[in-house]
Amino acid sequence: MIKKIKILQGQIGLLAKESEFQKVLVAGEYRFYDWFNKLEVAVFYLDGYEIETKLAEHLRQYYSSWVERYCEDIQLAEDEMGLLYEHDLLVEILPPATRRLYWKNGGQRRIEVLNTAEQAVSPELLALFQPSKARDQRNVKGQENVLFVQIPAWHIGVLLINGVVKQLLQPGLQGYWRFGHDVEIKVIDTREHEQLEEDLAEYLREHHRDWVEQYCDVIQIADNEMGLLYEHDVLMEILSPATRCLYWKNGNPRRIAKFKTSELEVSPELVSLLTASMSRKHSVKGWDSVLIAQIPAWHVGILKVDGRVQELLQPGIKGYWRVGYDVAVEIIDTRLQSLEVSGQEILTRDKVNLRINLSANWRYHDVLMAYGQLSEPVAYLYRELQFVLREVVGTRSLDELLENKQVIDELVSQQIQAVTQNFGLEVASLGIKDIILPGDMKAILSQVVEAEKSAQANVIRRREETAATRSLLNTAKVMENNPIALRLKELETLESIAERINQISVYGGLDQVLNGLVHIKGEQK
Repeated sequence: MIKKIKILQGQIGLLAKESEFQKVLVAGEYRFYDWFNKLEVAVFYLDGYEIETKLAEHLRQYYSSWVERYCEDIQLAEDEMGLLYEHDLLVEILPPATRRLYWKNGGQRRIEVLNTAEQAVSPELLALFQPSKARDQRNVKGQENVLFVQIPAWHIGVLLINGVVKQLLQPGLQGYWRFGHDVEIKVIDTREHEQLEEDLAEYLREHHRDWVEQYCDVIQIADNEMGLLYEHDVLMEILSPATRCLYWKNGNPRRIAKFKTSELEVSPELVSLLTASMSRKHSVKGWDSVLIAQIPAWHVGILKVDGRVQELLQPGIKGYWRVGYDVAVEIIDTRLQSLEVSGQEILTRDKVNLRINLSANWRYHDVLMAYGQLSEPVAYLYRELQFVLREVVGTRSLDELLENKQVIDELVSQQIQAVTQNFGLEVASLGIKDIILPGDMKAILSQVVEAEKSAQANVIRRREETAATRSLLNTAKVMENNPIALRLKELETLESIAERINQISVYGGLDQVLNGLVHIKGEQK
């Protein structure tokens, strides 16, 4: 029995009999006698077809001549990696120790072997991964074994291999092989992160001084110095003593102004500069190294260094360095101020519980004296007013206090002046605002006042009744001896009666009425 086999162009066949390869069949037609139907043909495509690993190892072991004639054998060592090209296009990045077998396809496939010690990707290979080559980039297998980073302008890259800084990278596309290495590239914006991290700065100083000169501005401040960092002649940062740092070169011209830390007070020119910088959108760094005190009109400032009062500051803007010192400025109002001592519950001499509110007007007459002896002058004055008020009220009865509240003001004022005059404080005036009695005491006092007023009313009523009776008796005596006065009284009485009567009927004339009245008077006699 004749068996016909046809191998097309771009194919290759392996003729096997009873699982043993007999012959390699290239493109063409073949006839074989197969009496017992034991011949088999395995057909493979040549274009990019990788031979199965098991078959490849079998061919290498038993058919080495076929491998040499019909195959492309790729074997990479442990320290090698490969770039596989087809039709001059990169299709795959092969890792170390790769073993592959391909059918030959007319020289359209080639392999480029690289040593894994080469960490950087060559510029030629980088060109394949530019944005214009994006289509090729997506088709490359094994691309995850390469780290590609695009570093923008005004940025810098820090290459770390196995955690160790290896190189500083300029803007542009950078690529590094990952085979056998832990590769990382940190991209730093030199405009936002101008200062290098401390660990990186120390590493560069120790191991790569040439990189420091090329990429960095070096800033070193002595232990007894302060520094002012300027960029484009604009103050950007206040540097403390012993500052040792690196700044990325980012096109901003920098300069450092240094001065000694023994100078406690900031110069007026620098105070003006610092004050102006406070209004900028981006404030100056290192503000905690300087104290700017704005002292308003009618105020003074107490300068304290390490907790001790140093001097009295007049109104204006003052500046002091805080480096090596604990500097503070307390603003003091020198105008007349009010102090309320409210809700003081005090027992009088006769054991009546009163609540008293006192108001005092005071000022400083010597600020340095006050703060030289007292940590909190206002609190001291408040307590002394409490003590003096309790002493004055507690030694007097309720009646004495209610009778003359002015006495309390005078006594408290005299005693408080004597207490505070040696502490730089002056009480200009004070007064009792309220004396609040307990509820039951209010009721008792109301009853007392009511009884007193009732008694006074009775006395006045009796006195008036006596005076009225005496006046009536005197009138009667006058009328008894004087008929004319009696007649006038009668007419007055008649007038008052007539005012209350709407109509009067008179018979016999008006004279009869008057004569009748007189006659009646006569009969009464």
